[in-house]
Amino acid sequence: MSEVIDFCKTHGACSGGNETTQNDGGMIMEAKHTKGPWHIKENYDNMINEEKPGRHTIKSANGWNIARIWGNVGDGTSTANARRIVACVNACEGLNPEAVKELLAEIKLFLALPFPRKLNVRKIDDFSWLNHHAAASKALAKAEGLA
Repeated sequence: MSEVIDFCKTHGACSGGNETTQNDGGMIMEAKHTKGPWHIKENYDNMINEEKPGRHTIKSANGWNIARIWGNVGDGTSTANARRIVACVNACEGLNPEAVKELLAEIKLFLALPFPRKLNVRKIDDFSWLNHHAAASKALAKAEGLA
């Protein structure tokens, strides 16, 4: 997950279009990337009716070309790279990457805390807390690539 967030930060993909954000130096910057959702047109290099194996075009929601990805034909790298870029942009639409890091840290702190009293699963609040704890554990494992 941190690789995706770092990619988003580096390429300005975690803000939702033309928004102002503050960089590490405190400067206000305007994100001018194309709004999502983005999608991939596989084996396509901007030539109508001509298939280009290993070349993919990343397109905006309105069909404009954003980027072209090339790689070795047959090894799947270009396809994996294109899918990762699109997944990052679409997953981070409207999110501040710094907030995501803080959110992950808070989830870890929450999961490390013991329940303040003896659990009674027959009490709805205790049962609900257990369900939220389990869901947070699962989400954290997924975010860190462990699930």
